[in-house]
Amino acid sequence: MHLLSRILSNREHRLFKDLLKALSLVLDLALDQKQQHSLRVAVACVQIGAESGLPATALRDLFYAGLLHDIGEIGLLDELQGDQNQHPAAGARIVSLIPSLAQAAESIRHHQERFDGSGFPAKLRGEQIPLSSQILALCNAVDSIAFATGPLENNPRAIPRDQVLHALDSWKGSRFEPGLVSSYAGILRRGAVWDMSEFSEKHWKNLKLDIIDMSYLIDLEEINYLEVTLKVFATIIDTKHRYTQGHSQRVAEFARILSRTLALSVEQERQIYYAGFLHDAGKVCVSRQVLDKPSKLSDMEWKMIADHPRNSRMIIEKISSLEVESEIAGYHHERFDGRGYPFGLKGEEIPIGSRIMAVADSYDAMTSQRSYRISLSHEDAIEEIIRCSGQMYDPKVVEAFSSIPAGILNEAAQNTL
Repeated sequence: MHLLSRILSNREHRLFKDLLKALSLVLDLALDQKQQHSLRVAVACVQIGAESGLPATALRDLFYAGLLHDIGEIGLLDELQGDQNQHPAAGARIVSLIPSLAQAAESIRHHQERFDGSGFPAKLRGEQIPLSSQILALCNAVDSIAFATGPLENNPRAIPRDQVLHALDSWKGSRFEPGLVSSYAGILRRGAVWDMSEFSEKHWKNLKLDIIDMSYLIDLEEINYLEVTLKVFATIIDTKHRYTQGHSQRVAEFARILSRTLALSVEQERQIYYAGFLHDAGKVCVSRQVLDKPSKLSDMEWKMIADHPRNSRMIIEKISSLEVESEIAGYHHERFDGRGYPFGLKGEEIPIGSRIMAVADSYDAMTSQRSYRISLSHEDAIEEIIRCSGQMYDPKVVEAFSSIPAGILNEAAQNTL
């Protein structure tokens, strides 16, 4: 195979990088933790890794391990519901689904082990723990205490630097390898880790290509790495709500089929497909108690739900080259008669992708079990969508969707991680 066929375009490279950046933001929001915690940990990992003499490929893997290290905490796998100590292994399994992140996954697998053997899940000690996992664990621990109440430089209630240094000293030989602790303390004294002025955006833009470029590992003729990453992203989004497992992936598949039925262009189809994976990203800002509530929502709770398309757009806008997708997601709860939310758009003011997404989203919601009702059959769901044609939905989109055989939709619904 020619070398050029294995190298990503600049646009694809930027898209993948920003997709993982947005994924780390979603993790922070889903776990109700400090915003940009994941990104700060990732950058600190690169700094400590460089001090430790790691090569560029290892620094790249450490960076992505830092971005995604908490991915196992949000209940993606059934075993997490009973034993939170299994979240590193769960996170490793999830990250390993993303092409070329196998080494990052291994760093995550052992990042809760301790140098003295008192960590979890495998009780590894000393040099049994991979260096990358030790670095990740140290950077995560420091960020967790130092930014407990906000950025250190701008928040008088944050933990003072000397207290962080004291904590580092107390961890030597117990939680962490002494040499790593000394390296971090040296960086801390130089102030490099604590420059919080435009911290995240500045470091993100200045990351060197040799740290973040993993294109040479990917055979584009064998795997669509962006699609797999989007599916992982969608899985995380759907985990926020117990009744929506696989929802975003199914909506993406239904929307793609509907786009083809309407004879849209290949580019429009791709945009709508990608938007389907991400359309509910804003739901990570809504508590699980509200999402799973079986009774009527209060006015405040309803506002939280109604704001999720706006929040989806905000999250997706952080991904370069997905401007159209962010609009599709932001308007997918608008109604054809203008009575939707959050913007009250009407008719063809609503992008065609959003009108398609509205039907695909509603169909999956109707045919899936929810806290407030049982699922409908395909026939009953189509009947309901037709009944709402011209009110909730664009009539031409409804006509196209109702022409798709149930078997095709059922087959598409199985195409999930």
